[in-house]
Amino acid sequence: MRKRVLILGGAGYIGCVLVSKLLDRGYEVVVVDRLIHGNALFPSDRLTLHRADIRDRLAVARAAHGCTGAVHLAGVSVDGAIAIPRALAAAINLDSFEPVVQACIEAGVERFLFASTCSVHGNRSVGPVYETAIPEPNTLYGQWKLACEETLSHYANLLETVVLRAATTCGPSPRQRFDLLVNRMVASAYFKRRICIPAADAIRPSIHIEDLADAYSMLLEGASSAVAGEIFHCAYENHPVRETAALVQQAMSFDVKIESLSQGDQRSYSIDSSKITNRIGFRPRRRVTDAVEALRRLFEGNHLSDALTSSKYDNRAAEALAFSGKSAV
Repeated sequence: MRKRVLILGGAGYIGCVLVSKLLDRGYEVVVVDRLIHGNALFPSDRLTLHRADIRDRLAVARAAHGCTGAVHLAGVSVDGAIAIPRALAAAINLDSFEPVVQACIEAGVERFLFASTCSVHGNRSVGPVYETAIPEPNTLYGQWKLACEETLSHYANLLETVVLRAATTCGPSPRQRFDLLVNRMVASAYFKRRICIPAADAIRPSIHIEDLADAYSMLLEGASSAVAGEIFHCAYENHPVRETAALVQQAMSFDVKIESLSQGDQRSYSIDSSKITNRIGFRPRRRVTDAVEALRRLFEGNHLSDALTSSKYDNRAAEALAFSGKSAV
């Protein structure tokens, strides 16, 4: 079987790392991306890039032609304040989802992986949380992701559907983000000598971006009997936010102050990810501290010195600029 895969949102934070891994594994990769955040993909004769919006069903269908697998990573930020009109965000993240699935089916895609989130579990005072738990999303982001999961389940008789609920991702990428919990902490610690944390006792799971990309690669290649129609969690360490901040603080060679905020993201849940290990043998190999050290080394090498000043590292800010006709890049 020809290894040709479609990555929707393949030029994003996770997409850039996943595309690189798939190329290394011998895949032909087709990317559909609006390039709101620029193009940090490394060129390859086995990489085809379609600059298109996932709301363009025909563009998705053309790109999907000849692909046996698809990974849906695309979307705009809706956690917290939405930087673009809500109707536009819904059109991109929610309304376009079913037409994308249908286009992939018509193009002959056999396995469709959807990037969901552990946020569908909202706040859980008791853990760990397994995939069988009834989702209780308390953010619009989680609600829309869950709605897409439910839509995808209706097509399980037409293609192999796989849902991956990822924890908060951390670590370096060619298309870097500093609006994610751990990454933001590292940048703030290094450049401001302080870390401001909301909900210090809330438990938040993390996953290193390299491990998450490995998980997607393994799910693309896993036996149908192990993955088709399944939902998987992908998390490694479940730490209270204050403990994560302490790990970042300890990784610095100078004093860093930790400050607690009275408001902010209140989600709290401890995630069990044993299912993906039992089904396909995936085991995370990188810890939060590996992400912290990698980012710190980049800063020490005078890379990403605008981490806290440029909107290009913040999805919401970059999206607001892009849909206003401007650019963050």
